[in-house]
Amino acid sequence: MTFLLLIILGLQIAVCIIVAIFNKIFWETILKDAYYINDVYGGDVNAVISFFTYILLFNTMIPISLIVSLEIVKMIQGQFMGWDVEMYSEVRKKFAKPCSISLNEELGQVNFIFSDKTGTLTGNKMNFKYCVIGKFKHYKY
Repeated sequence: MTFLLLIILGLQIAVCIIVAIFNKIFWETILKDAYYINDVYGGDVNAVISFFTYILLFNTMIPISLIVSLEIVKMIQGQFMGWDVEMYSEVRKKFAKPCSISLNEELGQVNFIFSDKTGTLTGNKMNFKYCVIGKFKHYKY
């Protein structure tokens, strides 16, 4: 899904660049001699303005463009989580590997851990591997 969203975003940017180039050509060939149009900025600035204008206009290429933007931001935030030095585990000798782009929304939401003493919920398979307390103190059991 993320790959397809990046393809759609790339296609949208490519179309906007093409339209901005055509707008520059139009301003420099046809509207340059139009005495009734006050060209304040010139062809280059008008091309940049038209690029961002068409980015806004072509946002309807993706009907749910806000969700697409949020998914791309979540993907980038996941990359930053994978590069975070403070999330490095000395015990495993590995950095964090975010396998879900919605992981940043789920962080910090765990308030309670429910377990029982009989093992009916867990099937008596609770294995305590290690505990991290503080910044670099690791207690392996």
